[in-house]
Amino acid sequence: MPKGRQALRMALQDGPSVPQERRTADRRRMSLRGFVVGGFRPRRRAGRRSGDRHALVDWHEPQLLLAAILILLLSTADAFLTLNILLLGGVELNPVMAWMLERNLLLFTVVKMVLTGLGVIVLVATARARIFNATSVAKIMHGFVAAYSALVVYELLLIDQAL
Repeated sequence: MPKGRQALRMALQDGPSVPQERRTADRRRMSLRGFVVGGFRPRRRAGRRSGDRHALVDWHEPQLLLAAILILLLSTADAFLTLNILLLGGVELNPVMAWMLERNLLLFTVVKMVLTGLGVIVLVATARARIFNATSVAKIMHGFVAAYSALVVYELLLIDQAL
C-alpha cells in the first residue's frame, strides 16, 4: 500500500485532528455588565453547548419566580410574627437582629428585607449552578421555602400558646 493511502487510513481511524488548547481566553466569562444587561433584556434560556447543562442563564422557569415570591412573603410574615412574639414577651434569639431591634424598628425591618431580597437575587441568578456537585441551587430555594414555611407555622404556634 502506498504511503499516502496508509497515512490517510491512519488519519481516518484516529478521527479528525482537533487542537486541544485554546489560544484566547474563554469569552463566556461572567461580568457585572452582562448580568445587568441580561436582567433587562433576557435572551439566554440554556447554555450554548451540550456540555453547558449548568450554565448561568438570564431567562428562568416560572417555578423560580414562585419560589422567590414565596421566600419574600414568608420573610415578611416572619418579621411581622417576630414583632408580635416580642410584644407578647418573647425574646429575639438572633443577636444581630436583637441589637437592631433595640436600636430602631425601621432598621430591623429594612435590613431583614434587604438581606432577604439580595439573597433571593443571588439564588435566582445561580439557580442552575450545582452545589457540591450534588444538587442545584433551585432545589435549595425550594428547601428555603419549606424551612421558612415551617418557621412561620412555629411562630404561629408560639403566638397561639401565648394567648
